[in-house]
Amino acid sequence: MISKDNKTTDYLLFHLKKQLDDGSVVQFYKAVSFFRLNRVSKESRENKRFLEIHTDIVRAMYGSKIEMVEIIANILNPNKIGLVFLYGVQAIGNTKEEATRKCMNDIACLRATFQGTHRTAHIGPVENQIILKIFEKIQKQNYTSVIKGIPSRKESAGASKNIFQSSTSTKEQIEQFLVASEDMEYSLMLIATPIDDNYLMNWLYKSLETETRWQKQRQGSSSIGMSVGIPLSISMNNSSGFSSNKKENIITNQGLNNFSNSWSNGSSNGKTDAWGRNLETSNNFSNEISIDSNIDLSTNKSYQWIDKNVNFICNLLETQNQRLQSMVNGDGGFFVDCYISTESNKNQKALSGIAQKFWPNPDSRIDAFRMEVPDRISQKILSKHMSSITPCMDIVKEPDNGGGYYFKYNSVLSSTELATYCHPPRISTGGLDNIMDNIPKFRVPANRQENEIYIGKVINGERFSYEMAKKNNGFGYLTDFKFSISNNEMHHAFFSGASRSGKSVLASQF
Repeated sequence: MISKDNKTTDYLLFHLKKQLDDGSVVQFYKAVSFFRLNRVSKESRENKRFLEIHTDIVRAMYGSKIEMVEIIANILNPNKIGLVFLYGVQAIGNTKEEATRKCMNDIACLRATFQGTHRTAHIGPVENQIILKIFEKIQKQNYTSVIKGIPSRKESAGASKNIFQSSTSTKEQIEQFLVASEDMEYSLMLIATPIDDNYLMNWLYKSLETETRWQKQRQGSSSIGMSVGIPLSISMNNSSGFSSNKKENIITNQGLNNFSNSWSNGSSNGKTDAWGRNLETSNNFSNEISIDSNIDLSTNKSYQWIDKNVNFICNLLETQNQRLQSMVNGDGGFFVDCYISTESNKNQKALSGIAQKFWPNPDSRIDAFRMEVPDRISQKILSKHMSSITPCMDIVKEPDNGGGYYFKYNSVLSSTELATYCHPPRISTGGLDNIMDNIPKFRVPANRQENEIYIGKVINGERFSYEMAKKNNGFGYLTDFKFSISNNEMHHAFFSGASRSGKSVLASQF
């Protein structure tokens, strides 16, 4: 622990050694620096975009490739310190100087980003006794659970402007967890390591190829056909006829006969007409109809089929690819290790239940939120990792032929998802305030620096400064701008202020 003023901790320095698989040993230095959140501003408490603007801080840390550390410790024994909420960074190097330089640059970046976003939040250095107490507790708290998976993100409508009016609309997950665990001693440590951009891009390409391969097996089309043929032949013959024959003969004889005796002469004169008519009629009717037909009855049914097992895999890959695309497009990604340690199995069970109540995400198909309780030996090992602020690098190999692996206690979260765990809490509890009005906002004139009568430094209610708080006993609203009055301006003076605010001192200067 490095402290320049023997009161507050500037940074922690670790000398670490690690044995590799080939038996060789590598060693390096790690520096860790924190600042403490003491009060959440009223503007933050009422802000409807509170979680969204804190997500911008996390994105900035990803863009700067800063490894973030968060510690939430509730210290109740032997002295009630209450809730300690620390934000920090860590950096490694081959030498102490290299690790320290990187760490101090990174913590300056985090503080500036935090103060620019939460302008009037009270932050300050961490007292030495607080750091010692936290790590003393962690060494004793060997009942350790692991928070894994993608948490749900609950947006808030903000709190009421009336400090006497209660509001539950500001209860995101971290507030609910802190309120429910207020009577238990515990330490929560979160380590977020930015993922390399090329790693994310290659992961996305590989995952898209996998999804394309499975999509081809997801659905297809099938058809069922049926045909029935019925031959049909019909022949009809209808024939009818009649015949008539009529013959008529007509003979007409006409003559004159003279008769005499046999001895006498006779003469004969006559005319014979004869004619005939033969009428023959014959009619035959014949109708023949022949029908040859083949009746075909056929039906064909085409339908789409979906393999439900493959469909489930495709849905998982689709969700994963959407998350990876958002990470590549600027949201960033982190390897996140999150541990909770406590001193008893009873509290461990209670904390696990609280986390399962307030952080579950029913839509996290890829990595569902869960609390894992390892075996007792692993819990003690994880407690040692917390003591050195290092993630556990145990891996689990996949059983498939690809031989892939993943980190056993690690989750991959985007900046949006990570902000769910590390946004400032908008509640007031022992060790953390937020039910306070901000100080009035004054002008900060720049033309009052060098007059004859020096009054003091100007207060800026628009911004709380970490550096000023460190120099002025926690009062961070003070600026470096002087306020002075010229003799030519003096006529009458009226000094107003609360008791012991400095009226008499100022009057004596006049």
